[in-house]
Amino acid sequence: MKKMVSILLASCMLFTAVSCSGDRRSRRDDREEEEEEEEEEEEEKETEGTTEVTDVPETSETEAEPAETSAPTPTSTPEPEPIGELSDYISDISEEYSYLSEDGMYHVPYLLIDNNDAENVNEYIEEDLYGIESDIEEYGYSYIWKTKYIAFLSEDGILSLVFVMCGETDDDYYEVYNFDVYTGEEITDEELVELFGIDDIYDVFREALQNYYNKNLEGIVEVDNYEAVTYPEGFDYFAEVVSDTFYSDSYLEDVQIGVNDEGELFFVSYAASLGGADSYVQMYDLDGNSYYNDERWNSAG
Repeated sequence: MKKMVSILLASCMLFTAVSCSGDRRSRRDDREEEEEEEEEEEEEKETEGTTEVTDVPETSETEAEPAETSAPTPTSTPEPEPIGELSDYISDISEEYSYLSEDGMYHVPYLLIDNNDAENVNEYIEEDLYGIESDIEEYGYSYIWKTKYIAFLSEDGILSLVFVMCGETDDDYYEVYNFDVYTGEEITDEELVELFGIDDIYDVFREALQNYYNKNLEGIVEVDNYEAVTYPEGFDYFAEVVSDTFYSDSYLEDVQIGVNDEGELFFVSYAASLGGADSYVQMYDLDGNSYYNDERWNSAG
């Protein structure tokens, strides 16, 4: 009996030991499985993170590829507005000053350009006429016995207006005004020289003035290399004045430039004279052609 009880007790103890050992092994296995699962999850997260980082530049690279960007559609350059006629920019208001002379000797332009620069020019001309009016009221006559003007409009939209006050002894006063009809702004001589791409305007001026002498005094005077090499006997002073008109500052400071209908430069400057005063103001183009008798003058004669 005791022997059987001992066997039963031993069996129970063995079962318990086996059971405990199994529980410990099972828990250890569970922990190992959990750890493995956690490691796999971490690896998957790392893999996903790496994939996401890798995917970002791939997407941006695809978007940045120029080959997939469509080329812009070329747009046509708008054509410039038509320039119009000279009468669109200048009006003759001589009638307003007809009371100054019964013979209508005062021809007066008025700029129609809507710009402060043009308004200033209109005011300058108005002041000139007011001075003539004041002389007539005070003295019964004016030294400026006539005013005239001529205007040009080039295809490039440059308007040049020349207003002249004529003195009794052919001592005429010229004023040249240049405008860009597209902007309405006045163009300075410096800007005009730059537009024509000229390095030294005085070189161009001297060539034009030499052409003027040789063309308008042909057979009487010959000018070469900006000096009078042929001239009437006893007119040595003329040769000196010719040289001065090319180089003297007192003459060069009065040189004015403009643009004619053909888009070419013209000049207003003093030129030596064989009679009367030593020099008079003349207007001529690059080839030396004089505008003195040009039919486009708005003048009483």
